[in-house]
Amino acid sequence: MQVAPQPEEPVVVSEQPTQHFSPELGLGTVVNATDVVDALTVGGLLDLIPGSEPRYVGVKGFETPVCAEEPVVDVVGLDRKLFDAANDTKAWTHFCWGMPGSLEGFSDDPQRHGSIIELAELLCCVFPWTMHTLVFSPIFLSAFLYNTLCSKHKDMEFPAWAGAALVMTDKGVIGRRHFGPDSKINAISWGGFDVDINVRIRSYDTCRCTSVPVGDPIYKSWDPLVCGLYFGLLLPCCRCICIQPKEPGLYRATIFSKHTTTVRTGGEGGSVEIPTGSIDLLALARSPEELRSSLRALKERYLDSLPTRLR
Repeated sequence: MQVAPQPEEPVVVSEQPTQHFSPELGLGTVVNATDVVDALTVGGLLDLIPGSEPRYVGVKGFETPVCAEEPVVDVVGLDRKLFDAANDTKAWTHFCWGMPGSLEGFSDDPQRHGSIIELAELLCCVFPWTMHTLVFSPIFLSAFLYNTLCSKHKDMEFPAWAGAALVMTDKGVIGRRHFGPDSKINAISWGGFDVDINVRIRSYDTCRCTSVPVGDPIYKSWDPLVCGLYFGLLLPCCRCICIQPKEPGLYRATIFSKHTTTVRTGGEGGSVEIPTGSIDLLALARSPEELRSSLRALKERYLDSLPTRLR
């Protein structure tokens, strides 16, 4: 007896977009990434704590809070290969900078600064401060030994937010203030930063010998992936980099707000102004040119539709 063929069960295609992200693309792993971005919300990408959500920084400071229901218009993730290359370089520079398990830069924040070795790096080859550096060399040596023997290097783990390192909405940009495992989320409105002035790019494939400060984009923005000596008379005039990443395409970007906040640095009357909002980015899956282009295009598109207080 011949059995009639059974009809195949229909294939059910979910209408819901995937919530898994490809660090290499920074977008969903489906074919039509645009549809995925259109369906995403901030709350679906970032862990926002109810009642303590970040607020967009506008020209006048903190304004509108970030809402979990806000639609996402673009998102940039991390490239795993570039991320691993950053960890590899940090293993070489760790004896200077310490900070196991983190790749964060400190960028203008007096509450988060580089180690005492930064002073040695800055002055050891600048006459006459070379003599002062020699006098304090036991202190610098102890810092080297501590980082090498007591606070050993540890790779930063690939973060859970790797697929959404930079989130863009119709109100502005959202990301981590420091590129570390426990950093807080910051948000800056489209009117709160200038794409040409407030987006600082540090490429690692540039000349190893640079002038200071014009040719050295991290003169005021310390980077743990770079070690180099400054040279000069009385003041540093040039820098020769000894260690920096070699992986093509790896760069650090910082988006910081026009608005600044005055914070105390300790001591009587000591204070300094730092950006109220700041986003530290590293190992992005998008080139510096593509990043600036995306930011510029979205700012032009959404700036006029923002409330006056956010422009």
